[in-house]
Amino acid sequence: MPLYSEEPDCFASYRVSFTVVFVFMQYGNNTHKEVKLLARKGKVQIEEKFCKGCSICVEFCPRKVLEMGEDNKAKVKHPDKCNACNLCVLRCPDFSVKVEVLEDE
Repeated sequence: MPLYSEEPDCFASYRVSFTVVFVFMQYGNNTHKEVKLLARKGKVQIEEKFCKGCSICVEFCPRKVLEMGEDNKAKVKHPDKCNACNLCVLRCPDFSVKVEVLEDE
């Protein structure tokens, strides 16, 4: 699937830690091309009953949202920093991490 379309009035997006939106708009005989970067927000949840305390999710979090608690389980320390990159979800061997992408306000 192509990252963007050359068709007027179309857009496509590619999500990593932000959304890249390529917008092509037709104005008469001219095509206007615009690139927008939109930051994403996420909500992280840790299922403590599944967490074994390996700290893999903490180490892989690029924004340092997670940290290890006193009970040697992962905790959400800075929820406002989450950009829903899902690295913690992909690396967790126990499926104890969930990330929800929050809609733009």
